[in-house]
Amino acid sequence: MVRKVQELVIAKWRFRSRSPEPVGPHDTSRPLSRSPERGFDRDPEPTSLSPDPRSVSEPAQSRFSPSSWGLTLRGRATEARRWSSISTSPSQLDPSASSGGPSSDLLGLSIVHDPVDSFADLIFVHGLGGGSRKTWSWKHDPDLYWPSWLQHEQGFLNFRIFSYGYNADWRGPDTLLSILDFSKGLLVRMRGYSGSGDKPIGRQPIIFVTHSMGRLVVKKAYVIGRSDGHYTEMLDKVHGIMFLSTPHQGSALAHSLNNLLTATLGTSQKVYISELKAGSTSLQDLNEQFRGVCDSLQLVSLYETLPTRIAGLKKMIVGKDSGVLNYPKEISSPLNADHHTVCKYRSPDDENYVVVTNLLRQLSQSFETQSPEEDLSQFLHQGMKGSCQGFHNRRSFQDWASNINEANKIFWLGGLPGTGKSTLAGMTIDYLQKTFLPQSCQYHFFIQAQQMKRKVTYCLRSIAFQLACANEIFAGKITRLHEDTGITFGTSTMSTIWEKVYEGIVFKMDFGYTLYWVLDGLDEADASIILVKNLMQMQSRTCIKALFLSRPTKDLSNLATCREDLVTYEVISVTDTVDDIRSYAQAVVHEALPNDGKVQENIIDQVLEKAEGSFLWTKLALNTLRDNWHTQDDIQRALNDVPNDMRSLYKRMVQLIDSQAPRLRQMAVRILTWAACSFRPLKISELEVALSPEFVGFVSLGSTIIQICGHFIRMDNNTVSLIHATARQFLLEPLEGQPPVVGFHDGHERLATVCIRHLSEDRWRRVLTQTPDNTATKVKGDQLTSIYEKHPFLKYAKENWAFHVSRSTHNSEGLLLLLQTFFGKYVLSWIHAVAASNSLRTVTRSAQHLKVFLRRRKRNQSLETPTSFIAADYESRENDARFLGLWITDLIRIVGKFGSNLIENPSTIYRHIPPLCPRNSIIAQTYDREYDSLLSVKKISSGGWDDNLARLTVAQDEMVSRVLCTGSYFITLISSNGTMVVWYAETCEEVRRIHHQEYTTLMCINKSGNLIASAGRFTFRIWDISTGEQLYCWAKDTQARTMSLNFGSSDSELLVGYDDCYAVTYDLTAPGRIRQFAAEVASGDDHSCPRLMVTSPDLTQLAIAYRGRPVLLWDMMGASTQLPRRCIRTEDRDRWDKEKKEVWNAPEVVRWHPNGRSLFILYQDTTLVDWRPIEDEQFEYGRIEAREMVVDQDGTFLLTSNNNGTLSVWTIPRFNLIYRLCYEEFVRDLAFSPDGQRIYDTRGSLCNVWEPDALIRLEEPDRDESSSSCDSFASEPVYAQDDNGRSQITSLTCEYNDEFFCCGRDDGTVSLHEMSNGRKAVYPLLEIRIDETVEQFLFSPDEEKLLISTAFVDRIWSLKEKREICKKRWGSKSGRKWINHPLDEAHILWVDPDELHIYDWKTLRRAATRKTSTIVERREEDDQQSISPIEGQPSFTLTKPVDVQETVYTVAQTSDRRYLICEALPDTGHTRSSSTRGLRLDLLATSDLELHKRNPVRRKNLVQLAQNAQRLLGCYRDRIVFLDQQNWLCTWDVNWPTEDFKRHFFLPKDWLNTSALQLVALNKQGTLLCPRNGEVAITFTIKRQLPETFSLKDTHIRIPARGLGTFQVDPKTYPEGSVKASVLYALKMGYRHIDAALAYGWGSVERDIGAAIRESGINRTKLFVVTKL
Repeated sequence: MVRKVQELVIAKWRFRSRSPEPVGPHDTSRPLSRSPERGFDRDPEPTSLSPDPRSVSEPAQSRFSPSSWGLTLRGRATEARRWSSISTSPSQLDPSASSGGPSSDLLGLSIVHDPVDSFADLIFVHGLGGGSRKTWSWKHDPDLYWPSWLQHEQGFLNFRIFSYGYNADWRGPDTLLSILDFSKGLLVRMRGYSGSGDKPIGRQPIIFVTHSMGRLVVKKAYVIGRSDGHYTEMLDKVHGIMFLSTPHQGSALAHSLNNLLTATLGTSQKVYISELKAGSTSLQDLNEQFRGVCDSLQLVSLYETLPTRIAGLKKMIVGKDSGVLNYPKEISSPLNADHHTVCKYRSPDDENYVVVTNLLRQLSQSFETQSPEEDLSQFLHQGMKGSCQGFHNRRSFQDWASNINEANKIFWLGGLPGTGKSTLAGMTIDYLQKTFLPQSCQYHFFIQAQQMKRKVTYCLRSIAFQLACANEIFAGKITRLHEDTGITFGTSTMSTIWEKVYEGIVFKMDFGYTLYWVLDGLDEADASIILVKNLMQMQSRTCIKALFLSRPTKDLSNLATCREDLVTYEVISVTDTVDDIRSYAQAVVHEALPNDGKVQENIIDQVLEKAEGSFLWTKLALNTLRDNWHTQDDIQRALNDVPNDMRSLYKRMVQLIDSQAPRLRQMAVRILTWAACSFRPLKISELEVALSPEFVGFVSLGSTIIQICGHFIRMDNNTVSLIHATARQFLLEPLEGQPPVVGFHDGHERLATVCIRHLSEDRWRRVLTQTPDNTATKVKGDQLTSIYEKHPFLKYAKENWAFHVSRSTHNSEGLLLLLQTFFGKYVLSWIHAVAASNSLRTVTRSAQHLKVFLRRRKRNQSLETPTSFIAADYESRENDARFLGLWITDLIRIVGKFGSNLIENPSTIYRHIPPLCPRNSIIAQTYDREYDSLLSVKKISSGGWDDNLARLTVAQDEMVSRVLCTGSYFITLISSNGTMVVWYAETCEEVRRIHHQEYTTLMCINKSGNLIASAGRFTFRIWDISTGEQLYCWAKDTQARTMSLNFGSSDSELLVGYDDCYAVTYDLTAPGRIRQFAAEVASGDDHSCPRLMVTSPDLTQLAIAYRGRPVLLWDMMGASTQLPRRCIRTEDRDRWDKEKKEVWNAPEVVRWHPNGRSLFILYQDTTLVDWRPIEDEQFEYGRIEAREMVVDQDGTFLLTSNNNGTLSVWTIPRFNLIYRLCYEEFVRDLAFSPDGQRIYDTRGSLCNVWEPDALIRLEEPDRDESSSSCDSFASEPVYAQDDNGRSQITSLTCEYNDEFFCCGRDDGTVSLHEMSNGRKAVYPLLEIRIDETVEQFLFSPDEEKLLISTAFVDRIWSLKEKREICKKRWGSKSGRKWINHPLDEAHILWVDPDELHIYDWKTLRRAATRKTSTIVERREEDDQQSISPIEGQPSFTLTKPVDVQETVYTVAQTSDRRYLICEALPDTGHTRSSSTRGLRLDLLATSDLELHKRNPVRRKNLVQLAQNAQRLLGCYRDRIVFLDQQNWLCTWDVNWPTEDFKRHFFLPKDWLNTSALQLVALNKQGTLLCPRNGEVAITFTIKRQLPETFSLKDTHIRIPARGLGTFQVDPKTYPEGSVKASVLYALKMGYRHIDAALAYGWGSVERDIGAAIRESGINRTKLFVVTKL
């Protein structure tokens, strides 16, 4: 559960654990016992019955408690080491296992390290003659057992570590045990572990570490487990395997060893040793089986390089040939060790140990995430024993921590920079976790130098994640929230997370203990004011205490002092830090001068005198003295030279940098530039690449930084960052008239230049294409993890280049030229990399950063004095930047239109996507001809991007009255019959219909987004959105009309407003009124029923509007005698009739701002008033021209519609227009998506989904210089036009020779168009109007007749005579589907699911009816030839058709007329929905359709093909063409097995809504027609440059025309295994023809091709390898 929440809540955290702290006596001699609640613990001694306060918590809290999250801190290392060496008695895990002491070799699965909040499992498996302990212990010394060292290693603290032991002693008695037996034992014990109270194995990622034969045990276990349902789910969590000197190909010594056992030792031979022999059949079979199931695994093979002494001889047991698999994703490396020492190490400093642990970190890199404890560890290490005790003993702090009342729930500590606030925060967190329950404290450090950690959204996700790790109930709720609503927290806004996670879950839970939230660096947060206000207003069931630490900025200080009832505000003074600074100075000075107490005290006193309470100054001052501990005069001189303030001290540090040689000075400035301007701190390996354009060949970059950067830089865990936030501010500011050390804009331009040049290299496409697409790996997450190892700077460059561009010099022509090159040649490779890393948000973020750059450039150029007054010069300068604006639009559109396709297949960006983009888009103009596209596209509609994502027909003859959106769904309401239609937000496909079964007026969604309430005339109902299940239903208890509907403070309450002015709260669990509020004054004024009632977001205020009266605002928490507040417009004040209480202007719509502090009132004269009731202030805006409006969840946008249907989007609070869409049809309701980037409206029976790029904005606007004055949105409004005047297409077909296509529309018109350009035929061929909607057209083979089919009537028109020659009316509506008779042009076929009717083309008289029967083929076992579908006289059996009511939707015939393909779906009584459940595809033999035959028509059911199909499109030559579930156009050759279909290209999701999907047509030439918005918008043409196959001479065998060539593969240029990887990928993509030669690659190519074929598992009879003789 925790692992799942880890994936949901926060994306980039790495966990570490602290050893569990013992509660009872520390007697290490007693054995461990296990209880379901507490896991492993020592047997308790008799104690009193009063429980320890730390142990009083529910079991879930014990298992997920973060009490074990800390580090090995000072004073605690000994305790951690003592606990880490204890393991489980194996008898408690496996009754058959032998027992032993802690150092004995235990059998079964024994535990080495068991952190409470583990997030991954590491399992060690020994080899031949080894044991669970001695194999991993240097010289069998239990104190040198290296698996126990890992718990102290960075990155492994939260790994649960096991060791598996089995009886592989080759000196033992005779045994029939085999590797299979050992493997089954491993699986059983892993699965058996789940029976205990601990987290079962298989709930979190697993990594195996194996030695020698242990590799075979693990591989065999993985192979048999993958095919056994008992273990499949558990083994899905296996992430990687490390092989230490394992004989993948067997060992030549195995045979000798078996003989030696028999001849010299009198010991019987062992089965498992025989299986280790080189060339062993068992090994070969295992390797083949493992190759077929290990695609998703990360593999590391380490092999020995030293011979091993055996029986007096030295032999190489497992060399490179046998120790390496040569798999594509395998990492291999030698170790300087023999077969014994390759798996045991002298100490943590052993070179081999370092290599092994680093590679283990790489294995876990893809599921490692950065933990909050990374920051906590850093600041805890800065503190010393006893630090911060003065603060913790302070009376005010003790009162805050211990008082459970609401008063003073926030303790706010202010302090100047450098006073140790972050260290104090870290020490306080540690204090709270030790004093109270460890799981009760959550925290976050806002860090200015790390842009991500500055974000409040990141902070909220972090705290939620820590809560989930500490409490399983909360973890379950947040997981359910994701499953029900599809919410992705990584992309959610702050308001969404606050509403759905905190208000929806956290504040409604009773955790059973007080929660303490510590937030440090609040002044560095991007939205600190909003966060603090939200925390001040929270109403939580659990007592929550918050500790804030910040600089005393004006805004924060005012906020801290304005609520004395909630906030205790104190400031860190100089005297508060004196003792801690003295302790630190004493430690440093005593270490440097251990023998002279007088000098020590003198130095300490002088440092304290100058420090003035600043830890930072003290640290830097002592650093400057390190080189002057020689004589007392040197020390005194150095002390006198140390400046008294931070700024002067920084100046001196800069002077030290300037005094160096020019090259070193320049190098230091470059390093400081990266440290000051980078988006996040860089790793040493990243920085080395970033500096490489100027400086290469560093011997030790870390040492260089320490020597040349003047103490400005600190390095933590190989990460480079500035020593303090004030250092960054100093470096970026001018120095007394001199330029800054690092120019802000110049620094970012340099970083942008380095990043863009790094991405603008030709190698990236080749490197990226070696990474398989997600369809091949089916693994989510970053697919480039292995590439980052070789190219460490790629990750930073691809994610942050645009961030640096946004802050670069606005008039840099060099940067523009670099961007032109990047976008003109390399941008597709960048998009490929971003998509492969599964983070398309990077593309939209980059587009927004480029918008900021363009706005800055435009604004600054307007303020500059022109250097030239020549118009051509100005126009040229504008054109240079115009391309960037076009690319901004395209980047946003590409993600919106093709995002899901890119995530699934990143490589589609090269050949698939550019042709699908509008012809006037810059990506189409730049790249449509750049690559050999798989399709050509001719567009008939506008050449630009369209804001309309979908136009959905909700009901044919009903009005859609409401629309709501939540997470992964949006819901439309048909009030007349109470039908709520649920749609997928991602694909705009209908999910289900929920029927209230009466006239329904209102619906609302709870804060979590998983429940919907509906209000009918007589009943209220509550539904589960994800399942459609009705949860509650009760009758209304009043005749009053329902005016408003909201969920209450919990999901078990419903707040209803009635037109009798009562607001009633109902209990859903036992329907009844639990409270009510009457919005009436005591005087009982006469008034009409309310026109509208709106409840505030916090459910405490009620706004009511009457006709002719002002808006009244009631406090529902106030007294019953209260008088409401009134909103009277300024111009009405003079005309206010106090007696009648009437106003001139009446309110039309009222909406609350999400913060509950503003009320937006729209009046009948279209004036908008922003009323702020607390201040009683009004702001009027008279240019809105709206009649309906809605506010997005963030309170950022206001969406309005006018009487003409025009949509407008305004910014809040200034109400600037940023977007306007003209679309002429009346709007009934409006809604925003939760992220505010989509618009939904209902018009008539339609629901429109709009996705304007003007709504895409930066997730959190930055506060730095480059963006401080820039608005987050477009500075000029965007105007769009959507033509909805065209009648919609209802039928579409192609004429027989494919020169024309014919359209029928819902207005009854029929028109003919030219296939070449889509224009109407230039001669008056045919244009008619009929009274019904046309459902099908069909041309006769001679093109003289046209069938026009409607629901009840079929007509035959003569195209020559232009008249109707036949008309047939049917008695009832019938799903007729017509097709030309394949053998007789005079007849036509009506195809039903189980029979075919033959009619005359001229008269529509029935000639015959033929039944169909399904063929059950008896296929041969050898499968040597491809199976022909229905050919000759195959063996078949007639079976009775299944009695299911079905409707035929599509019928097509192959070009050779041998087969008909028929698509049928279960008949639901409605038009075809998006569901493909029950879809049936049948192949019919046309030879059975001759009129003289009477036998049934043979039908073959294509079951496997139907499982992959979404919609049958038709036939192209002898291939069936269909759309699969992901909208890919696929073809299947009727002569091949149904699983061998080929994917060609995908269709954009916005082209294929439910109605358009039914009408897509395919002609015989492979041209695809797709109707959209009343016209045939796009024509696709499948390129036919080559035939699909060629016939081999004198045979019936056909070889694929397209193959993969492997010529000119130089092993010196291409990495080892790249040919195999390329061939394997080509085979997965459908290639069946490989070209090779013995001479290619000096003989290595054919070997790699063979390996790829073996690994692919494809039947070799279906493959063709061409070579040279």
